[in-house]
Amino acid sequence: MSGQERPRGGRSASPRLPSEVGTRLGPFYVYVLVDPRSDEVFYVGKGTGARLLAHGLAADLASERGQSRKLDRIREIRAAGTEPRLEIVRHALDEAQALLVEAALIDCLTTLTNEVAGHGVADRSDPSR
Repeated sequence: MSGQERPRGGRSASPRLPSEVGTRLGPFYVYVLVDPRSDEVFYVGKGTGARLLAHGLAADLASERGQSRKLDRIREIRAAGTEPRLEIVRHALDEAQALLVEAALIDCLTTLTNEVAGHGVADRSDPSR
């Protein structure tokens, strides 16, 4: 089984991020979630520690569809028998740098499921953008 496939018959075990990896990534980093079916980035996030692993667990725990476009997309990817790809864009940032990188990516990418535009970025639903 490749690293992107889900085990048959159930949810994968909760992923763990080795502490040394979290230390090397930090204090802050910016990451993207990628749909492996299309190689499309669908979410940009800023994190610290194991934050980048929290989205899969949230998709497992959400009781119904429609709570979040991001969680719905994760479920669709999993229903196709694979997992979203996690990619670190920048690491070893302070929080201000991470916010700037995250906001710049959110501003540039048009296919995102992010519900918040990013720190210092106009609302994604604002037609004047």
